Amino acid sequence: MKSESKDTKITMRISEEELSEIDSFLNHNPKHGNRSEFLRNSALEFIANNRIKLTSGSQICMDIAPAYEEILNSIVEEGYFRNTNELISAIIARAFDENLVKELVRVKKASTRDLKGIMGTKSGKDEGTFEVSRGRRRE
Repeated sequence: MKSESKDTKITMRISEEELSEIDSFLNHNPKHGNRSEFLRNSALEFIANNRIKLTSGSQICMDIAPAYEEILNSIVEEGYFRNTNELISAIIARAFDENLVKELVRVKKASTRDLKGIMGTKSGKDEGTFEVSRGRRRE
């Protein structure tokens, strides 16, 4: 027998204009489902995008994949580090020492530059095209 999750109903106040905006979006984007699905998914996406936050002092809170968490915990349990904070700090320090962070940034910059090159014109300006230069649109 499969376990069924019981949904909880909530009440939400929203202006007519905001509701109209949501309905208009859903009419043009039916893949997002109905109002309830859209609002539920939007809330969960917002949470996921805002998980990593600086807290008091120099602590950072973050979500990681369960498989990575399991590996980190087993390394700590075997006594190689006192706790996961110490282990993660060591990983970050090593990433900086070996220029891995610098390399990640270089790759991101290159992919952004490539994207800007794709969006820009190759030679001259054709009617209806635009060039991207430092995030500004030039016509």
